[in-house]
Amino acid sequence: MARRLLIAAEVDPLLIARARADGRFEVTFAPVRSEAGLVDAIGDAEILVTRAYNQVTQRVIDAAPALRLIAQGTSGIDNIDVAAAAARGIDIVHLPGANANAVAELVLGFMLSMTRTVPLYTRQVMNGLWERGDCATRHELAHFPLGIIGLGQVGRIVARLACAFGMRVHAFDPYISDRDFEERSAVRVATIDELIAGSGIITLH
Repeated sequence: MARRLLIAAEVDPLLIARARADGRFEVTFAPVRSEAGLVDAIGDAEILVTRAYNQVTQRVIDAAPALRLIAQGTSGIDNIDVAAAAARGIDIVHLPGANANAVAELVLGFMLSMTRTVPLYTRQVMNGLWERGDCATRHELAHFPLGIIGLGQVGRIVARLACAFGMRVHAFDPYISDRDFEERSAVRVATIDELIAGSGIITLH
């Protein structure tokens, strides 16, 4: 009987093609969104490919007696009952930090949009207006001290990008060493209250 790999999430068709070409597994592509759907689909799968919306609960794991590996195509695994998987000896692999740069870039994009009121000006221009009288009230990012709560995978990239804009960066993260703070060009603050009091913009990671 062929070993089975279940791809229960929407994935790039190239992944499905490569998995099938490998030949070691019978590959089932059955994207499902509900716990019940996953329970019905998993059967004798040895490998389960998921994304964050797949709820891999105790019930799902109980329905999969052959399951040996959960491969999560996202950075987090909070949708998986890790304790239940560990109790069964099921390994979990995921992609920590895979989207960290994309998220950090978006944070800087939001800060620019917010401080330069890009949405407002966009709406005005689309309505045929060109109101330049209040442009002098908008400020460059360097005018705003940046407070980062959480200086991990995403926070460290935000800090680096913010420094490139000339922002003063301070952060709260009790799990990161002083050396890491120095390498990430951020000043450590002792409490979140202190960070809030000294920040013009705050980002939470």
